[in-house]
Amino acid sequence: MSAVRVLCCLDGVNAEVLGQALTRLWPLAGDQLQLGLLYVRDTRPLGELERRRERFLRPPHLPPMRQEQLRQAEREAAQEILQEGARYMRGAELLQREGRAEQEIVRCAQEWGASLIILCARSPRSGGGPEQGPASVGRVARFVLDHAGCPVLLLRGRLPAEATGAS
Repeated sequence: MSAVRVLCCLDGVNAEVLGQALTRLWPLAGDQLQLGLLYVRDTRPLGELERRRERFLRPPHLPPMRQEQLRQAEREAAQEILQEGARYMRGAELLQREGRAEQEIVRCAQEWGASLIILCARSPRSGGGPEQGPASVGRVARFVLDHAGCPVLLLRGRLPAEATGAS
């Protein structure tokens, strides 16, 4: 039997939830489970910043030195997020992409040969949103659900404390 390749999508705050889900779903998987941890540095915020600058009759682009400072800060944050994920999912392959998160997740899953994608419905930092109903699934999760070439496991909220063994 070949190994199941599971791509876990990190969003900066969901590493613990993903780790708990994997522990409960595949407690004894051993070598039969290959994990990939993916974090995508979204390029959209810098574009939005440039559009806002234009609105106030400023040059659309930040000075090159400032752009490099922002990129360096993003790279460092991405490494921290991946390292945090690795604490909860030992032995996982760390993957990093840059671009539109939803498109990069689908592309990475295909290139990496994922058997399953696991992601959270909506990041708690994105305004909360309702826990049920159509608005409970963010744009990234919706795109991945609609376009992924493999099954997608969508996690909602946190696992109950008794389910994880915590008191």
